[in-house]
Amino acid sequence: MLLYFVAVRTPDSLRVKTANFFPKTVRAIGAVFGIFGLAMVWTSTILGLLFIFIAVVIYTTHYGFEINTSPNSFREYVWVLGYKEGKKSPFKAIEFLFIQRGHFRFLTYSLSEKELPAYEGYLKFEGRNEVQMLTDINKESLIARLKNLALPLNVQIKDYSDGNPVVIS
Repeated sequence: MLLYFVAVRTPDSLRVKTANFFPKTVRAIGAVFGIFGLAMVWTSTILGLLFIFIAVVIYTTHYGFEINTSPNSFREYVWVLGYKEGKKSPFKAIEFLFIQRGHFRFLTYSLSEKELPAYEGYLKFEGRNEVQMLTDINKESLIARLKNLALPLNVQIKDYSDGNPVVIS
């Protein structure tokens, strides 16, 4: 699975943690900061806690998507220590979820950019609005994650990756 994914359902909203904010290289540095901070807590408490704090920020910051059904609004956001930064936008109705072919770009540990063919999951609102939510190189994995969203939203999933739309659920 390429992107972190967790869906949280409340009575009036659905929140999806879609991807980590920091690339793997920065997360590896965060792990080193965390270990270094734990070792330093005993000798220099303030400096050790600062390193642990930086590691916590690196590991918990992520992209997310939120849909509220009362009132109808959605928001793409960046989550940092409990604060969600992102603009809310209204929508009339959710039509369906769909899949298209795309590309996934990422940084390797050597800090070079690599691109892989992938599948992208979108949410289609009534009218012309559509929002990309998920990306995965494995189509079956993406479909499974989209099914977890389609069920509470009570919408179909359409697969456009081979050209003509195919209804999945």
